[in-house]
Amino acid sequence: MRAEQYGSLNGGRLNELLYEGLNSAEAIVAMLVIDDGNRSRTTQAGLLSTATTRLGVACGMGNKPLCVVDYATRYATASDIANSIVTAHVQPVQAVASQQAAAAEPTFRALQAVATDDSQWFGTPTAEQLSTLERDLMAETNRMRENPAAYAEELKNLRGYYEGNLVKVPGQPVVSVVEGVSALDEAIAALQSTPSLSPLAPSTGMEKGARDHAKDLGAKGMTGHYGSDSSDPFVRMNRYGSWDHAPGSVAGENISYGQAMLAKWHLIQLLVDDNVPSRGHREALLKPNYTRIGAACEAHAEYRIVCVMTYASDYREVG
Repeated sequence: MRAEQYGSLNGGRLNELLYEGLNSAEAIVAMLVIDDGNRSRTTQAGLLSTATTRLGVACGMGNKPLCVVDYATRYATASDIANSIVTAHVQPVQAVASQQAAAAEPTFRALQAVATDDSQWFGTPTAEQLSTLERDLMAETNRMRENPAAYAEELKNLRGYYEGNLVKVPGQPVVSVVEGVSALDEAIAALQSTPSLSPLAPSTGMEKGARDHAKDLGAKGMTGHYGSDSSDPFVRMNRYGSWDHAPGSVAGENISYGQAMLAKWHLIQLLVDDNVPSRGHREALLKPNYTRIGAACEAHAEYRIVCVMTYASDYREVG
């Protein structure tokens, strides 16, 4: 399928329509909605369905104008696949979503000693490895938040391994990035200007919500914030507690995909936020009013590992 050359349907449904000879957007949309000659009105139903979330249109000129219209219930572009973040606020309600492009990202020079162990990079991860990764990811997040300026000094060690758009750390797979060293330098500057932040306390309820999503994504080889049951991060958090019980509450979710069984590898790709103009992943990690964290890592059918990290400014556990 042509659409899947540039992304993934993630279990969704896609329809494609071709219209020739119509030279205005209004006329094409009218034809689609009227759906003349199609007794079942499937085109009309698809376009008006709340399940339809993505649309692509391309037009060209041959003997007559020709437009191809694709619409789908679920679709992730190549630039959506590696990482994602979503954040919401209470009063007023806001939602922000962004995704990161590269499938692999750089890591610290300090990881060279362990990176030579192939089990860190290849093969099916064990339950023990995944559990360790979860704990290490929360600990590494708090180490970074405790002293961002010191963490920036560690990121500086990566600069010498950038060769244009490749990052070649000895003992590790070569990493391809989009922005080159400029995104790393920006992350270093952001950390240097950030004061010490409060540590994030682990939350059992938030971890359970993250676990639901990590298992769902991993087993089905999916990406993104919406589960196969259409749940979003905030629905999943509220299954086991409440994050939105007070005005000013904030909650968010980061998702990391990749090979490495190493917390620093996952954390750095979120901090550098290569090819994400909003730097939303970095912003979530450095948000001063977050106080709670839940983390869950599972095997992923396509990307080996998926780690879901949820954050909240306050959270009430069930009971």
